[in-house]
Amino acid sequence: MDRLREKVTIITGGASGIGRATAELFSKEGAFAVIADIDADRGKTVAAEIPNSSFFEHDAGDEGSWKRLMAHVIDSHHRLDVLVNNAAISGIEGPMADPETSSVENWRAVHRVN
Repeated sequence: MDRLREKVTIITGGASGIGRATAELFSKEGAFAVIADIDADRGKTVAAEIPNSSFFEHDAGDEGSWKRLMAHVIDSHHRLDVLVNNAAISGIEGPMADPETSSVENWRAVHRVN
């Protein structure tokens, strides 16, 4: 199981759900996984549980955060082989919410992150 042997990867939204599962799989396949997520507490915990991984606090909707993340990866690993752009938000809140009744702020936030 070395399909990603020594590949340097970034997984946005890597602190939970599909992102976490991707980081786990990539680690098993031999990759180094940089878990990038806005949730620092959960991200640090996940990185401690997944071999050959690290955590970087990252807001996928912020250009400056992308620049800091890339600088970190290049400084630490000298390259990037794989990017999994998994971070996403729905922007829909409340028990009866749907896209047609979502606020403009929520709509903009979705497009900022996704």
